Amino acid sequence: MSALADPRPANRAASLLVPGLLVFVVLAAVMGVALRGSSRTAQQPAEQLVAQASASELVAGSRAGQTFRADQSGLYRIDIYLGTRQRRNHGPLVLHVSAAPFVGPDLARATADASQLPADGFMAFEFAPLPAAAGQPLAFWLEAPEAVPGNALTPMGAAQDVYPGGAALFEGLPAAQGVQDLAFKLYYRSGWLGSLGVLFARQAADRPGVFGSPQLYLAFLLAYLLALAILLLVAFKHLRL
Repeated sequence: MSALADPRPANRAASLLVPGLLVFVVLAAVMGVALRGSSRTAQQPAEQLVAQASASELVAGSRAGQTFRADQSGLYRIDIYLGTRQRRNHGPLVLHVSAAPFVGPDLARATADASQLPADGFMAFEFAPLPAAAGQPLAFWLEAPEAVPGNALTPMGAAQDVYPGGAALFEGLPAAQGVQDLAFKLYYRSGWLGSLGVLFARQAADRPGVFGSPQLYLAFLLAYLLALAILLLVAFKHLRL
């Protein structure tokens, strides 16, 4: 008479499968949420929001621009703060993005109409994402080929140098010397991997000593992922006991 095989090991293995999968799903979800949140934070626009000073009206034959440095690759949208002088203006606005202000060739170009801006605020210009690398110096500039005095928007910005990555530049605007930096927002699409590098750089910006190193925050992320892996391993070992 042969002895029957002991079913307990198989039953125990089956009973560990569900909690083991549950632990894995929970830890993976936590990691996914953390990475997604970090990516969204990094993809918030780089910006200069001070808009207390105004230049002259942007009429035909004049141009207003700003030099800047790309925070990451994938620049696809620029919002510029413009004043309406409490009226409804009309006519096309053309945004150029190039390696230097007021010269070509254009890396990107977008158009809008002044009538889209009913009151002082940001006007959005969107274009195909640029491959320009992080740190590359660029410039954007506006022209209004049909605008005339009394029917034109007014570039606005900061009276002090508040944006270290560049400066406002004007052509044909005699009253623009009071604006040191235009008010603008830069939007990027570079994927979550590229955004993480930007997040580390922003975390390190203006921090003293070792806390000013982006590599420190990369080390924190790697330590976090390693801790998750160790926790997962310990959980599996505990369930198998």
